[in-house]
Amino acid sequence: MKTRIVRGVVTPLSLFLTAVFASAQSPSPAALLNGGKLPLSFEPNQGQTDTRVQFVSRGAGYTIFLSPASATFALHRDAESAVVRMDLLGASTTTEMQPEGRLPGVTSYLMGNTRRNLPTYARARAHAVYPGIDLVYYGTQAQLEYDFVLAPGAEPSRIRMKFAGATPVVDASGDLVLRLASKEGQGDIRFRQPVLYQLVDKVRQPVSGRFRIDGSQEVTFEAGSYDHGRELVIDPVLVYSSYLGGSNISQINAMALNAAGDIYVTGATEAINYPTTTGVIEPTCPLGNTQLGAPAGVPKCGEGESGTPAAFVSKISADGQTLLYSTYLGGGGNGAASDYGTGIAVDANDNAWVVGLTSSNDFPITANAYLAFCNPVAQGFNFGTSSNYGEISGCIGNSTRSAFLVQLNPTGTTELYGTFLGGSGDTATAQIVLDAAANIYVAGSVYTNAVGTPASVFASGGAFNYPTTASAYQPIVLGGGFYSAFVTKLAPGGRSLLYSTMFGGPYQHTFSNALAVNAGKIFIGGYTRDPSLPTTAGALSRTCPSAGSTAAGPKTICDSGAYQGFVAAFDPTKSGAASLNFSTYLNGSSLTQGNETSQVNALAADAAGNVYAGGYDTYTSAEGFPTTPGVLQPACLVANNSSECGTGFVTKLSPLGGLLWSSFYGSPSSTGGSGVAAIALDSANNVYIAANNGGLGDYPLNNGFQSFGGGGAYITELSSNGSQVLFGSYYGGNAATYPTGLLLDASGNIYLAGYTNAYLPLVNPLQSTNHGGGFAEGFFAKIGTPVAAVTLVANAEGESLTIAPNTWVEIKGSNLAPDTRIWAASDFVNNQMPKQLDGVGVTMNGESTYVYYISPSQVNVLTPPDLAVGPVQVKVTSNGITVASFTAQAQTTSPSFFVFNGGPYVAAAHVGGVMPFVGPTTLYPGLTTPAKPGEIVVLYGNGFGSTSTPVVIGSTTQTGSLSPLPVITIGGIPATVQFAGLVAVGQYQFNVVVPTSLANGDQSVAATYAGQTTQAGTLITIHN
Repeated sequence: MKTRIVRGVVTPLSLFLTAVFASAQSPSPAALLNGGKLPLSFEPNQGQTDTRVQFVSRGAGYTIFLSPASATFALHRDAESAVVRMDLLGASTTTEMQPEGRLPGVTSYLMGNTRRNLPTYARARAHAVYPGIDLVYYGTQAQLEYDFVLAPGAEPSRIRMKFAGATPVVDASGDLVLRLASKEGQGDIRFRQPVLYQLVDKVRQPVSGRFRIDGSQEVTFEAGSYDHGRELVIDPVLVYSSYLGGSNISQINAMALNAAGDIYVTGATEAINYPTTTGVIEPTCPLGNTQLGAPAGVPKCGEGESGTPAAFVSKISADGQTLLYSTYLGGGGNGAASDYGTGIAVDANDNAWVVGLTSSNDFPITANAYLAFCNPVAQGFNFGTSSNYGEISGCIGNSTRSAFLVQLNPTGTTELYGTFLGGSGDTATAQIVLDAAANIYVAGSVYTNAVGTPASVFASGGAFNYPTTASAYQPIVLGGGFYSAFVTKLAPGGRSLLYSTMFGGPYQHTFSNALAVNAGKIFIGGYTRDPSLPTTAGALSRTCPSAGSTAAGPKTICDSGAYQGFVAAFDPTKSGAASLNFSTYLNGSSLTQGNETSQVNALAADAAGNVYAGGYDTYTSAEGFPTTPGVLQPACLVANNSSECGTGFVTKLSPLGGLLWSSFYGSPSSTGGSGVAAIALDSANNVYIAANNGGLGDYPLNNGFQSFGGGGAYITELSSNGSQVLFGSYYGGNAATYPTGLLLDASGNIYLAGYTNAYLPLVNPLQSTNHGGGFAEGFFAKIGTPVAAVTLVANAEGESLTIAPNTWVEIKGSNLAPDTRIWAASDFVNNQMPKQLDGVGVTMNGESTYVYYISPSQVNVLTPPDLAVGPVQVKVTSNGITVASFTAQAQTTSPSFFVFNGGPYVAAAHVGGVMPFVGPTTLYPGLTTPAKPGEIVVLYGNGFGSTSTPVVIGSTTQTGSLSPLPVITIGGIPATVQFAGLVAVGQYQFNVVVPTSLANGDQSVAATYAGQTTQAGTLITIHN
């Protein structure tokens, strides 16, 4: 594996380092399109220059001569010229340079009586200029670039450069400037500050570095510490990243997203200064409850750990820059009376639905609440009727919590609905999902003291069960004295139950951690210590692994307190046992050491009813945790410092609970962490996961925007079959960072929220300071690619806003392509022009164009030969997905001349002679001379329409003549046109006799055809 460790850029100020085609036959579009936008080309030396030179690159105002250990820059500007030579001291002079990336077209030389056509290339590589170090020259836009590529063990300190003809200076920006003896530094050459970086698991990690100049004027690279065996990638972008919280604990527990891209978060805070907005339902922290001994008029939130948390709900604008609303949510309390937001969803009207936990007796609910009492208990018991009478809240002075369900309007100024949801026992967790019909799904866990119904055991104790429906799979818990999971479906508005059931075994705790809804099914996941959790036939696992036998009988590890993961699915349209669609443990089957545990932390479901579970596991594959062949990590990477597995996992189950694929996901260097904490799916069912980083910076990641910082979280995209990492990055600084919300929008942007006490990579932050003072602070972030936009579609020469069939067209904008290049020989298949370069394509009215050049800001294409007249819907696509569109106008012709280097001189060639091109001698020294009156010259054009030979769609060969001939004038005088027609793809040639009466100097040139005239301002130079 190699490491590209030093990258430099050479830019002569006020000059253009661009590729120049040198052929007297038929110049390719590479020469004739605006040169400043195109890559450089390199031609091998085959006798056209000094034998010590191996490659040559020529352009407007410069020539570069390359040898393995040197590069010579011959610069020409107006009447000034300069030669600068760069020598690599101590470098090998015997290595052969190799060309890379064959380009279309050739460079033509007349050597004696023989014309030689030389190939051109995009790059020139000198192998092993220093031990283990290659040097690669290439060019993009108006600059020459070079890479030093270091093999493992090679040292950048070996690279030493000496310059002749200029004085090297490192300026304040870190650039190396070669000072020339020219007026006001206009001819100076600038080497951009070196960019040093490397890959760690395909994640870009910057390496500090700079130029250094010693006393003898030698230039070297100074590099910071780095790993010598990594590769390079291009990063995605962090669109925004921000803290959100106050001066005490502020913990975001859940996140939602509306169609406009606004973020909703909920959680809990002990900060008295959590940021809120005016007009909301609770702009300040609730006052303490005087019934519990709190001082009158004092907020229950406070500084230090003695404060009591209140819930909060915040809505953040789509650009991450504005709090659209933010409010506390809770009742009075002191000590035990706490409020926590644990789940949030948004309906089609942008109302927020929030679930959470509260032990506040006066938590704000509405008059139409489904349940008006927090942890309801009976006011008394009628022994005559064996029934309770009255009902009161049991939260006062009690540490037990009730679930709540609240609906807030889009501005947070009105509580539209609020209700308690629970029984007399404690509620431990709560999650929420809304479906497209506005049904509300809530899942969680509740504690029940004893088995029974309100008419018997519970009634005599004055207690109430969690509310269930007659259609429930388990109307009541199977055992008392522990927690059981619950699943509830409420009708739109939340005022009635459609389906509600308990779920658990008869012996021990069962906790629901996760909820997903799709394809008409409800999925829950979590962990249990019950060896008799209800499972269904064909389940992956139906019990806990054995822990041997005792005098009382067989024993499992669940009996010893080892929690085991589970997933269950319910069909709320069915009743009783039929409503349990499937249920399975998600654990191992045997033990090789101690008690092993697993737990499901997150669920997602696709439209087909498959469910994806993410969690944490200490079982190895040898102990039977289910994995499948071909996935990313089929075996647990047992950490070096532990014999435990201790890693994350992702498992995909079918609608009936069958195993589709399953993979471990973790660090090979350490155990611990929380495994997979959050999960989401995109439209292709690629799986996104996130969690606190429990490793030492060696998770399998790819294309990351941040390197390992000693802590933080990870965000990873796995392929839909779990076999590879498509994207993965660290996020966060030097301490734990806990993602609790992970969402995607329709454009594939990733949204992350949670809490941390680490330093974060802040980008466009709403809040730039962690106010937590060492306590957890909330955070939210958006990760994506820059939004593409098209601002102009025009003829590539002259930029006429009307385009035509078989015409070279430029499309300008932003974020149009991931890289910069022109088509190469490898892009042509079966002599067909490419319709995409690196996944970037363009369609016009649904028909593919032929892509010649791509860059982030411009794409050049050849339009289809059958493009219809009228409005044209232009779409730029990336891997088949439209990323930007624009409406252009087409007509039958859009004539223009190709020009040299952006103009004003037309691209013209002499028919014979030593100098191939027509132009001032200063345009391309050694290549251009003026035309003579009476001489036949060749002009090149674009967009002149159909010819006598129909164009074959996609073919690399185009011929045919124009009829009638166009009218071409030079200096206003009509010229004789001997030939007009296509000679190459989209390239028209005109053989023209220069009028004999023309004076010396620059003369205007124009062509008129089919009522349209070429762009104004084009010139040709005449000299007799």
